[in-house]
Amino acid sequence: MKLLAISGWNTPLELIQDFCLPVAKKLGVDFELLNFEGSQLSVDEQIDIWNEAFKNEQVIIFSWSLGGNLALKWQEKNPNIKSVVTVATNLNFVDENLGMPKKMFDQFCQGFEHESPVINKKMQNKFEQLVLRGANKDIIDSVKSNYALRDVDVKTLHHSLLWLEQIKLNVCLLSQSN
Repeated sequence: MKLLAISGWNTPLELIQDFCLPVAKKLGVDFELLNFEGSQLSVDEQIDIWNEAFKNEQVIIFSWSLGGNLALKWQEKNPNIKSVVTVATNLNFVDENLGMPKKMFDQFCQGFEHESPVINKKMQNKFEQLVLRGANKDIIDSVKSNYALRDVDVKTLHHSLLWLEQIKLNVCLLSQSN
């Protein structure tokens, strides 16, 4: 058995690793951090690579945000995935009812089409503010001091940002009648 972790879009890998390593140790299982950063593949191609890499192993996946969407899509294709834990994962990131409105998402994406490092850093800061919205001051201070924004290739960010729109999880919304 192995504990795998998949981070979110532009999430520092150390943030996930620092959480998962003690859990893996307590469970007595191996741990591996899966990194899709830098991938220019489609969602399905990335999942196929992971399927091949772990085809003979039973795994538990801990995932954050976009990583949760990837994990749930992957679970549909792999019976060796025994459990998926998702944190801060939307069913659909770009959705008028369940996520970010399409117009807002398009504006956010356009911010990454600039070549200016200053504009790109501003967009990363904007994303960080969205992620930390509602968190208490101690959490915000800890994340900002321990997991500072990294210099990441803008094309990489833009490509994986598009995954947020591509992944649509099938959900059944149940309404309760009184």
